[in-house]
Amino acid sequence: MRSLLTALTIAAATSTALASPLKLEYCFTDIGDGVLQYQFKLTLDNHDGSWTPDSGYNWIIFGDIPSPGPSNFADFIGDLPAPVPFADEGWSSSSGGHNGPTLLDFGTDFDFRGWVPAAVGDSISWSGRSNIRLGAGEMAWSNLVGSGVHADYEIAILLSSCDGGGCPADFDGNGFVNGDDYDLFVNAFFEGDDSADFDDNGFVNGDDFDAFAERFEGGC
Repeated sequence: MRSLLTALTIAAATSTALASPLKLEYCFTDIGDGVLQYQFKLTLDNHDGSWTPDSGYNWIIFGDIPSPGPSNFADFIGDLPAPVPFADEGWSSSSGGHNGPTLLDFGTDFDFRGWVPAAVGDSISWSGRSNIRLGAGEMAWSNLVGSGVHADYEIAILLSSCDGGGCPADFDGNGFVNGDDYDLFVNAFFEGDDSADFDDNGFVNGDDFDAFAERFEGGC
C-alpha cells in the first residue's frame, strides 16, 4: 500500500461529456480504529449501449467531486498491486474540474488507452483503505472514454456487504437498519437509480420496492 501521488489536473478532458457503459460497485468493511477497507469492481455492463469493441477507459476517478472540490474521499490509499493495466504507479489523485482518488495509465507514448475490456461482463477490481464512510448515493465517479473525452458523473452502487451476505436493508451501509435506510432507498427508487435495483435484475420497478420493504420490515 502506498500514499497517493501528487495531484494531477485533468488537462485531457474536452468540453464534451459522454455517458459511460461501465458500472462501478463497492463495499466496505470496518477493520477497527476507524479504518474502513473498501473493495471496488468496475464492470462493462453496457447499460447505455455505447460500448464498441476496442474501446478504452482511463483516468478512473472515484469519490469524484466537481470543481472547486475537494474530494469527499481524499484520504483513500490504494492497495498494491493496482489492477491491470494500471501499473502500481497508476495510483494517483486528480484535482481541478474533477477531484478524487484516481487510477491512471499513461499508456504507450501517452495514448491513454487504459483498460480495454474484451466483452460485456468483463471487469477489473481494486481495494484500499479510508477513514471516510461513503454510503449509498455518496460515491460519485467518472472516467475518460477513449483518449480524452470525459464521461458524465455516475453514482457507484453500494453493495450490502463485501461477502455477498450481510444485511441488504442496510441501504446506507452503516451497520443499522432504520428510517435513514428507508428514505435513501425511496429517493433512489423514484430517481430510477441503479442502487434501487434491489433484486438485481437490471430494472428498477415495483418488485424492487416490495422486496426492499419486506427486508426492511425484517431488519437484520
